[in-house]
Amino acid sequence: MLDRSAEEIRRSEKQLARIVALAADAIICVDGEQRITLFNEGAQRTFGYAPEDILGKPLSTLIPQRYHGRHGGHFAGVAGGAPMSRHMGERQAVFALRSNGEEFPADASISKIIVEGEAVFTVVLRDVTDRVQAEETRRLEGERLRLAMDAGRLGGFEYDQQADKVRLFGHAASILGLGQNECPVDAWFALVHPDDAPRFADTIRHAARGSHQVEMEYRIKRSDNTKRWIRAVASSAGGGDAWPRLFGTIQDITEQKALQQVLEERVAERTEALESEIARREQAQGTLLRVQRMEAYGQLTGGIAHDFNNLLTVIGGNLELVEGVIPDDRSRRMLRRAIDAVEMGSRLTSRLLSFARRSRLEPEVLNLNDQVIGVIDLLRRTIGEVITISSGLEPNLGRVKADPSEIENAILNLAINARDAMPQGGKLVIETANATVEAGFDAGAGIDPVAPGPYVRLSVSDTGAGMTPEVLSRAFEPFFTTKEPGRGTGLGLASIYGFARQSNGTVTIQSEPGRGTTVNIYLPRIDARVAGRAGGDEEAASPAALPEMDGAGRRMILLVEDNQDVREITHRRLEMLGYDVALSASGPEAVAYLAQGGHADLVFSDVVMPGGMSGYDVVAWVEAHRPGLPCLLTSGFAEKAQGDSPDRSRRILRKPYATADLASALAEALGADA
Repeated sequence: MLDRSAEEIRRSEKQLARIVALAADAIICVDGEQRITLFNEGAQRTFGYAPEDILGKPLSTLIPQRYHGRHGGHFAGVAGGAPMSRHMGERQAVFALRSNGEEFPADASISKIIVEGEAVFTVVLRDVTDRVQAEETRRLEGERLRLAMDAGRLGGFEYDQQADKVRLFGHAASILGLGQNECPVDAWFALVHPDDAPRFADTIRHAARGSHQVEMEYRIKRSDNTKRWIRAVASSAGGGDAWPRLFGTIQDITEQKALQQVLEERVAERTEALESEIARREQAQGTLLRVQRMEAYGQLTGGIAHDFNNLLTVIGGNLELVEGVIPDDRSRRMLRRAIDAVEMGSRLTSRLLSFARRSRLEPEVLNLNDQVIGVIDLLRRTIGEVITISSGLEPNLGRVKADPSEIENAILNLAINARDAMPQGGKLVIETANATVEAGFDAGAGIDPVAPGPYVRLSVSDTGAGMTPEVLSRAFEPFFTTKEPGRGTGLGLASIYGFARQSNGTVTIQSEPGRGTTVNIYLPRIDARVAGRAGGDEEAASPAALPEMDGAGRRMILLVEDNQDVREITHRRLEMLGYDVALSASGPEAVAYLAQGGHADLVFSDVVMPGGMSGYDVVAWVEAHRPGLPCLLTSGFAEKAQGDSPDRSRRILRKPYATADLASALAEALGADA
């Protein structure tokens, strides 16, 4: 029996020793001098020491230096007391020291027993690093949540259905106007505005029944009778056997709602203004499309005029050559009529180019009577038989300096407006007169004042429908027109006004409904005394002006022309005038001829040519590499896009031209020696 009891005791001791060795916690025994006498496997894992490295060492080896004093006092108190056992966690967490010098937090218990008359102390220690970190994380998250709710003036609530209470935190109580952080559900619901209460209650109960989130805005009336707008976001928690609870946040959005209302009112105003702007832009877009169509017409017209001028140059040149060799008068008269038709075609293409705005704007000193006479001839053939055209021209009319094409365009535009105002017929009167503008001259509403002084007045009057005061006040506005879509761009009077102002003049309108309209263009009168344009041209083109040269004095003309027919007839004309001729079909070919030392006394070049070089480019090359070599340009289509000349004073011989015009231009370009 005794043997059996001793065996059981030995077995129990072995089991206890094994349990101590394998325990997850660190178990450390020290003697009365604090030397370590037992260090289980849990302690080895926790501290990183092997038993042979730590047994016999003082317990302070496992304690950070800064805690040695506190530890010594504590141990002395335990050693001097009765045998005892202090449970783990009864004190604050302590800090221990691993073999690698790392500190870590731990929970520890200590017990004192007497064995064979000697005190033995046992320390059980647990590493709580993960728990401490988790607690710190929760603390930081709570602090961040608090700061965030403070920053956003947010409140939180917990709706506990089982307790039938609402718990408030954050700014919730102050937002709702409550003096406590807990209230019955009925008191919470009673704050909601009666119009929003049913929706609020249904939403809250619906959210509490399922695990989903809801968001709503509602009004409340606080105990101080102030009304506020609240936004709430809530989601439920619980389910199964647990009673569901609802958690959420609330925020006072009264100011945002007021701002939203102001913004909505402004949006409504802006929307109305935007709709008006859209309508205006749609109207402007329609106007732009019409302008683009007019531009396309202008480009087409300009291209046709260019090709037509080349054809007229060939026709007119050949007719002139044939005229010189036909002896009988009857044939010569027939040829003269053909030549006159070429000149009429030339005037027509000139007007087409002016309409297309592809001609160079060159002001000249001129007599407006000449312009009126030239345009009336065209108007009588085009404006319609139901309209009677008459003129009243001042015999001693002063001269003006203006672009003749712009004058003709102005007359044509005003005549067309007059025709449209007289669909059943009427009278169109074009007049000129000398006028003096006095100080205080009233040019009309919306028109800039004009300087006093002598002027020439060009007037275009009709007996049409006239204008109302409202229409008259907007007559010069760009794109304003009373014509039906497709019949007017609203640019006619605006462009005439712009041209008159560019010429230091002005435009006035007198009109009354049923009394017709009169448009007056005032241009500054100058003192120059010049001959009429037609007379001047005839004098310059007379045979006496042609150069007379013998064989030894013949000049060499470098002719640059890409159109073969024009090149051939111009070649024959130049030879007839007594010049030698070198031919080039393009700008690069002419430059190559001159660069290789080819002789020329004058370069006579077309403006618009293929090959990458225009006539202007040829002139620029000559001025850079052969300075002093005169140049003369010719064109039927001097478009700016083709490279307008930087020298606006350079003469350009317009196609088609007579042989006499060619002779005069060459003589002028060659200078006095010609």
